[in-house]
Amino acid sequence: MKKILFLCIAMISLSCSKNDDDQPQKIKVIDTIKLEITDNNGTELYELKYEYDDQKLISKIDFLDNGEIDNAIDLEYDNGVPKSCNDGLRKFVFEGEILKKLEIVDTDITCTFTFDQPTKTYTSTCEHYFAINTLWDITTKPYYTNILDYSYDDTGKKGPFYNLPNKNFMSATIQALRFANNKMFFQSIYPVNGYFDNNNAVFIPFTNQYDTDGFVIQSDFMDNNNSTNYTISYTYKNI
Repeated sequence: MKKILFLCIAMISLSCSKNDDDQPQKIKVIDTIKLEITDNNGTELYELKYEYDDQKLISKIDFLDNGEIDNAIDLEYDNGVPKSCNDGLRKFVFEGEILKKLEIVDTDITCTFTFDQPTKTYTSTCEHYFAINTLWDITTKPYYTNILDYSYDDTGKKGPFYNLPNKNFMSATIQALRFANNKMFFQSIYPVNGYFDNNNAVFIPFTNQYDTDGFVIQSDFMDNNNSTNYTISYTYKNI
């Protein structure tokens, strides 16, 4: 009788263990990025909100301006590679992990990209200009009439896109769309530690805070005149 009881317990334990193994592993992903800008005139608040599909890929990003939705993109993929957004009105063409084209269907415009491998710089027929590093993060991009060079000193920490299954494609995709491009959002794989302001030839350092998993949760910095304070807050969720 005892042998039968032990056998039943063993079978139940094995079944439970198998069920646990069948459960999909959850990953930690970015939920919201909030940008708070404070100067003598008051405070402005901007926000990015993220939604995901069943492959744990970003399916939608909402851009909120002081609490009101200002813009949004819906993304679709082919085996993890960005295929289109905005109901097919924007289409992407990649060769490997390099972006080659952005087709803007509703205006019949095609932006053809050139990627310079030595400098890892993208340019396009639509006047795009940005550079990436070997870790697929943006390192150089326009900001109004300025050019900013981002610094990534601590790759032992994690940025908002760190756990994305297709993270190697996302920096170039979002930059090509120029989505929320004129705000200080850092949608990166690793945390940005500061940037070099080319117009004023000055480096702006960040004070970063991290959670116990090593993900950046807050970045604070001031502009080169010390007149405007920026606080970027990152909130994550498990999916």
